[in-house]
Amino acid sequence: MTLLRSNLNIKEIIIDSPIYTKWDYNIDNGQNIIPRMSSLTSIIEEFKDRVELYCVKCNERRIFAPDEGVYKDTATVKNIHFKNIPIIGNKECLYKTYMCSFSEDHKYIFGFYVDDEKVIKIAEYPSKYDSIKENFNLYNKIIGDEKVSELAKASQLESFGYAIASFLYYRRIFEYLVILKFKEYKCENKIDEDKYSHLKMKDKIDYIKEDLPEYFTNTSNIYSTLSNGIHNLNETECKKDLSVIRLIIIEILDELLEIKNRVIRKENLKNELNTINSKK
Repeated sequence: MTLLRSNLNIKEIIIDSPIYTKWDYNIDNGQNIIPRMSSLTSIIEEFKDRVELYCVKCNERRIFAPDEGVYKDTATVKNIHFKNIPIIGNKECLYKTYMCSFSEDHKYIFGFYVDDEKVIKIAEYPSKYDSIKENFNLYNKIIGDEKVSELAKASQLESFGYAIASFLYYRRIFEYLVILKFKEYKCENKIDEDKYSHLKMKDKIDYIKEDLPEYFTNTSNIYSTLSNGIHNLNETECKKDLSVIRLIIIEILDELLEIKNRVIRKENLKNELNTINSKK
């Protein structure tokens, strides 16, 4: 894997990038991310910005602050197979840690390995999947267990750099949502589901458009973006768009969830009112 964009910022490198992404160690060759610094490891070490992340122990989003510098692992270790021959010159590993504003025991750790002229992201804890999987259960009442698992799988694939596969899962979720809204759609002379399923996506959207939430309608062209990525783009090209794709899918789900919760709240209030009136 290679650097996705020459102006990739340091937060994206440390936190948002997938495992095993590589960057040039020396950044004076056009990758001028931060002026006057000669190595990417120096930039990682000196980066002091606070970031907002989901804390898996607090179960909510918190502000995380980086520790001073980095923890470096450059120790020489013994060769267990040839005891008289030490393993010398281990290549540098460095670990950037972030502490939760609620508790210093709640941490994120990001690891990097320096291999000749490359810096490689080799670790992150908690993983991207762990940091958001609990949130996915919120969407169970919208898309059910199977699609929640696919949403989690898309995130997991993203964390390992498999952007095209992640696109595929997001497209499956979007397709499912369209069929779901069609089933809920009420109109005269409604076509049957089999006929609807054979329509092009644009025609499917147009058919139920008046019953779709505003954000869903305004971003429905995400389907063509996903299809183009799956069929025509490579991993690097898909990766550049993946964070936006993920956020749009989540925003669509949030909109549908709020509508669902609003219906439930209204129904509960109606039932409570009926209970009050029945006591008169």
